[in-house]
Amino acid sequence: MKKLILSLCVMIVFAAPAQAGAEEGGAYERMQQTAKLRCGYALWDPALIKDPETGEMTGAFVEFMNALGKATGLEIEWTQETDWGQVPEALKTGKIDAMCASMWPSSKKARVMAFSDPVYYNVVEAYVREGHEKLAGKSLADLNDENITIAVIDNDIADEIADFDFPKAQKLSAPTLVTDAHLLMDVATGKADVTFTSEAIAIGFRENNPGKIVRFVPAHPVRVFENTIGVDIHEYELLQVLNAATAELLNSGVVDRILDRYEKDYPGSFRRVSKPYEASK
Repeated sequence: MKKLILSLCVMIVFAAPAQAGAEEGGAYERMQQTAKLRCGYALWDPALIKDPETGEMTGAFVEFMNALGKATGLEIEWTQETDWGQVPEALKTGKIDAMCASMWPSSKKARVMAFSDPVYYNVVEAYVREGHEKLAGKSLADLNDENITIAVIDNDIADEIADFDFPKAQKLSAPTLVTDAHLLMDVATGKADVTFTSEAIAIGFRENNPGKIVRFVPAHPVRVFENTIGVDIHEYELLQVLNAATAELLNSGVVDRILDRYEKDYPGSFRRVSKPYEASK
């Protein structure tokens, strides 16, 4: 009898932490229990825009996430504004379930995050100050020079491009809380020679600052990035839900209709995902 009681005590001791862990769960478990997806976000036009007075969220990716919520029966909750450098930690600690901000995946981020299938693509190009004589007649390869300064945000995409493609160039670094518009202003004011961003962001900047920046080498993109939803590296089940919903919204034409509305103000900013059944004709 004593041995039986001792065995039961051991089982209870080891089972308790496991049960606590199961109750605490991860993003997928929270989503299933609450029927909500708690989204982190970062603001950038035209993907995510927040009205400072009402808090209303609009934008191409906001519309996509709302459609995803309708398709899956989930409430999309815009839980926390999260700067790009803090996304992996916010996911890991459960502050958010997903980063619903049309994230651009990269090899470095993929070490700690997983990404959904692409909703659409953005082309990233080099932008310089209009009339910048120093770069007149130069090519992208000429940016890899110690006399060139590249405006970047610490540990963000422009920073990664600078390190990988143009290691000889100098960097003018900004903290993770700033936006790409800050980098374009550094270029426009002559603090840096060049930066890398998408055409959509550059269009918005040029509207407010006409005649300040131009594409360095038009039609020669530096990168093409998928626009995705980011989740913690261990959230396989959640990723399957997001991928299934993304495929449904792509194949039903919902994504095309969303992008059509934004193409009018941001021409050439979105690259569509080719549908496999069309490619196989």
